[in-house]
Amino acid sequence: MALIINTTLSPSAVRTIAAADFQFDLVRTEVMMRVIMFRLMHRIGLVFICLVLPVPHSNAQTGEEHWVVSWTAAPAPYIGLMMRPPESGLEALRGNGILNNQTIRMQVRTSIGGRQVRIRLSNLFGKTALRIGAAHVALLPDRTDEPSEASIISGTDRTLLFGGMPTASIPAGQSILSDPADLAIPAMASVAVSLYIPERSPDSTTHYAGRLAGVVSAPGDFSGKEAIHGARFGTHLWVSSLDVLAPPDAGTVVVVSDDSTIVSYPAWPAALARRMITNPETAKVAVVTQADSGARFSFTDQGLGLTALERFDRDVLGQAGVRWIVLAPFLPEILYSTRPASPWKSVSVVDLAKVFEEIVKKSHRKGIKVIGCTVMPSSLPQNGEEQRLAVNNWIRTSGVFDDVIDLDKITSDPAHPERLRQVYATGGTRTILADEIDLSLFAQPRQR
Repeated sequence: MALIINTTLSPSAVRTIAAADFQFDLVRTEVMMRVIMFRLMHRIGLVFICLVLPVPHSNAQTGEEHWVVSWTAAPAPYIGLMMRPPESGLEALRGNGILNNQTIRMQVRTSIGGRQVRIRLSNLFGKTALRIGAAHVALLPDRTDEPSEASIISGTDRTLLFGGMPTASIPAGQSILSDPADLAIPAMASVAVSLYIPERSPDSTTHYAGRLAGVVSAPGDFSGKEAIHGARFGTHLWVSSLDVLAPPDAGTVVVVSDDSTIVSYPAWPAALARRMITNPETAKVAVVTQADSGARFSFTDQGLGLTALERFDRDVLGQAGVRWIVLAPFLPEILYSTRPASPWKSVSVVDLAKVFEEIVKKSHRKGIKVIGCTVMPSSLPQNGEEQRLAVNNWIRTSGVFDDVIDLDKITSDPAHPERLRQVYATGGTRTILADEIDLSLFAQPRQR
């Protein structure tokens, strides 16, 4: 028997099929339109991207404030406080620790200013954690005769917080950055950083080349007091940098050198900073120094600190707002290694060139310009003078640096090129060489 299938559709089924067919036509039309649009966009895609997608901007282009380092001190191992007269209260510093239930007030000198401030504390060379019982920042009176004053300017004291807390514990080998404090910092200001150390501190981290005086108190927390009385000293303990919240076109020049650059007060980088502030093209450019006593670019034997390359990522590239680096070759590199029976390992032009090239390479990856400086004369023995001239020739002619500041040409005696001109013969007068540096190397584009 044959199977008969009724193919007659009901009116409702016909309407359903018609609606489905209409929906299919819509979908097919939409798919075709998308294909057409895709092909069109493929042809003009690059133009479309250039016109529509946002392009990254610097802070200067976006108008955003940003953090800029305005003072630095290269962390180094503790070797003893450099005491300054009067020496009353020295017994408070004797013993196995440096501080114990005491307050230390230290002075730092800013370059450019900003409307907020933050402080970095370092326990890089500590063996155990460092407890900070309290930390304060304030402005100090401006002094021209002696860069030290234990009494802060009334009304400027601010409590520093760390993750919202007034106390902190810094692990051995680490550092900590404070929260921003609402204290407007003027350009070229003296700033007090006061730390209360509640318990015996570990052998720790210092910077002993800056020679700005500080005060160590009798037992107790005086960090928020207007005045602190105690023993004076010339060392920075634990404080390693001060940042300011600065305008969008602000930036920093970091001078990398040894302590011969900053051993006298004021040093030539500080004199350069003052000159930059008064020049409209560079008024928002900070100048800071990363100088380590006895340190070298290439080797660490007999040196008191790390080499420039060993500390470069942390002490230079790790700072906020860096746009230029000035490499001033370390005098100990040549001076000590060429002395008779010197324990220092001798260094060649090839050794230094490798380090310079690596530093420039690292900096360029961050978009930072590097300016090389020739080595100033220092009445070296003949082999040392020959080495100095060879290094200077490489610095001038290698093409490795973005620019060169010829400190040798600026400071050498024309009649005796191996010696300094008399005007530069003492550290205190070397600040005048800042007047010879071309500020256009650091000029900022004008804001429209």
